[in-house]
Amino acid sequence: MSKSTLESLPNELLLMIFGYLSSFDLCQAFLDVKNARIEHLLTSIRHTLDVSSMHYDQLRQFLSNINNDTTKHFTALIDTVVFRHSPGCMMFLDYWEKALNDTALFNMLLPSIKQLLILNADYYQYGLIDPLLISLAFHNNTLQRLNLIFDTPTYSYSSILSDLVLHHISVHTMILEVEKGHEFDPDDGLEDLHKMQQLYWPNTVQLTLSIQHSSELMLLLQRGALPMIEHLNVTNEEIRTVLPLDRHKSVGNIQLCENDLRQIGDGTRLRSLLLRYFTLTDVIILIGSLSMPLLEQLILVDLYDHIHASNPIIGIRRRSLELTCNQMDNTDQLVKTLQVITSSHLNEFHLTYLHEYNIV
Repeated sequence: MSKSTLESLPNELLLMIFGYLSSFDLCQAFLDVKNARIEHLLTSIRHTLDVSSMHYDQLRQFLSNINNDTTKHFTALIDTVVFRHSPGCMMFLDYWEKALNDTALFNMLLPSIKQLLILNADYYQYGLIDPLLISLAFHNNTLQRLNLIFDTPTYSYSSILSDLVLHHISVHTMILEVEKGHEFDPDDGLEDLHKMQQLYWPNTVQLTLSIQHSSELMLLLQRGALPMIEHLNVTNEEIRTVLPLDRHKSVGNIQLCENDLRQIGDGTRLRSLLLRYFTLTDVIILIGSLSMPLLEQLILVDLYDHIHASNPIIGIRRRSLELTCNQMDNTDQLVKTLQVITSSHLNEFHLTYLHEYNIV
């Protein structure tokens, strides 16, 4: 009776086995195996380096052996890197910062990274932008997706956003996600887009962002600020701030400027737009003032009236509505239609445009 070996297993079974191992353990175990088929399977799948899942001593040994052929082979396969708030992640960032002074060492560290996910980004206010993001966005130039997840849009959020704007750090997909929103007294001293350097992210096609005031939306839509933007997801945190604190506080003064939108706004490349926690007045001004000829989908989540922030027009019942219209429809009629449909209780509103000969 012949013996079964790992090399004799079919590709399907090997891939199932690989699925139970982290990318680090997988490559440590199999990269040294002199088998062309296994090596091909390893290079055919995407690899993620979750730094916080590695033991501190294991990570330290990995970094100390960065010049090892097996380690260099592994780092070249890494597609995604995940950071959480942990001592190991801080050690990795410290090593990264020191590697900036050694071009050869830096080029070996993460030469093929395409996605960077940072959880608990609130803790990385210091030491995140200069050693990590600037090097990835400019020196490396392989990064395509940046995902920063914050607990709340506090000082850390505005500070990191300000640095991203200051250094023009722009990749294809940028997601600055807030999990909890404001759960504290609003801080008027937080820096918003109006107080930051002029926004210029030339390479960003998809953007998810939280802002403090709806008027900041004008800066995102300003001509030249996001010249490649196609998919925009914006949350207005200001309305979420007043909800648990003062259910009678008016937010009618937090509005977009129709004249500014007409003069400096540019929505010609937008294909999808999601607005969360905006007022009905803001949305009507936006649709009535900004030309968005390629827009395929408009989603409004928790839309509020212009008198009291505590009265959501959309969000009381978990329902959604999709409106389909011809792209040549009159803008005034579209605005009137929007006013009518948002008087009902909806959670999401989807707007689909029909081109002359086909549905987008």
